[in-house]
Amino acid sequence: MARRRPPDRLDTAVARLSILRQSDAAAATAYAIELVATYHEHRVLEPALELLTAAAQAGARMPLRARFADLAERGDRLDQDCSLRTGIVRALRAIDSRSDGDLAEQAVRTVQLGWTGVDLAQGLRAEGLLLLAEGDPARADLFAAELLGDPHASQFSGEPTLTAIRVLARRGQFVTIWAKVQRPGLPPDVVAQGFASARSVPADLQLAALREHLDAATALGEEGEATALVVAEAIVLNELADGYPLVIDLLRETPNTNLHQYLAATAARASDPRPRNLMDELCKRERDERKQAVLDSVLG
Repeated sequence: MARRRPPDRLDTAVARLSILRQSDAAAATAYAIELVATYHEHRVLEPALELLTAAAQAGARMPLRARFADLAERGDRLDQDCSLRTGIVRALRAIDSRSDGDLAEQAVRTVQLGWTGVDLAQGLRAEGLLLLAEGDPARADLFAAELLGDPHASQFSGEPTLTAIRVLARRGQFVTIWAKVQRPGLPPDVVAQGFASARSVPADLQLAALREHLDAATALGEEGEATALVVAEAIVLNELADGYPLVIDLLRETPNTNLHQYLAATAARASDPRPRNLMDELCKRERDERKQAVLDSVLG
C-alpha cells in the first residue's frame, strides 16, 4: 500500500488559516497578515487576501503594499494572471486608508500580456482606479478618461472601461462618458453602463446613437444579439418614447426565442405604459404560437 504524502508547509498554512477562521476571528486575521508577509504562492495568498478583504484590518496595509511590490517586480512568474495583485488592491480598498494613491496608479498603469498576447491586467486596472478614486477623486477622473480608450479593454467583461464609466458617472462627468458610448462596437456591458449613466443627454441624441449600435449589432447576426438586447433595455429604461417601435420591431423579427423573452420582459417592466400597449397590439397580430405565449405571459 502506497504511503500518503505528508502535507507540505503550504497545505499546513492554509489548513491552519481555515481552522482559525472558524474558531478565532482575531487570530485568523493576524495569521492572514503573517501569511501575506511571508508567502507569494497563490494557494496561500488567495484565502488570506479574501479574509483580509472581509476583515479590513489597518495593520495589514504595509504587508499588503510590500507583497504588491514583490509581485509587480516578478509578475510574469509569480502572478501571471494578475489575480493576486487585484486581490491586494481590493483588500487595501476595504481598509480605506486613502493613502495608497501611488500603488493605485501603478495598478492602473499595469498591462501584462499572456503567452497568447492577451492582456491579463484588465481587472487590476479597474480595481486600481477604484482605489485611486477613493483617495484622490479628481486625479482618478483623469485616469478614468484615459481608460475609456484602453486599447486592451476586455471585449467580454468590458473592463476596465466599465469601471471607468462608473467612476466618471459618480462625479457627473457625463460629457466624457458620452464621447465614448455613442460609438458602435463596444462590449454590451459598456453600452448598458454608458447609457445608464447618460440619461441626462437629450433623448434625440441618445436615440440616434442607440440606432447606430442597433444597426451594427443587427449586421453581426447572432453575435450581436446581446448588444441588441442592451439597446432595447436602454430605450425602455431611459424612456426614449420615439424608440419604442424599435423594441417592438425586434420582438416581431427576432427568431431567437430567448432574446424574444428577454425583450418582452424588459418592455413589460417599463414604468411608461406605452411599451406594454404596443406589445398588446403586437400580441393580437402575432402568428407564432411560441412568441404569442411569451407575450401573453408577460402581459398577463
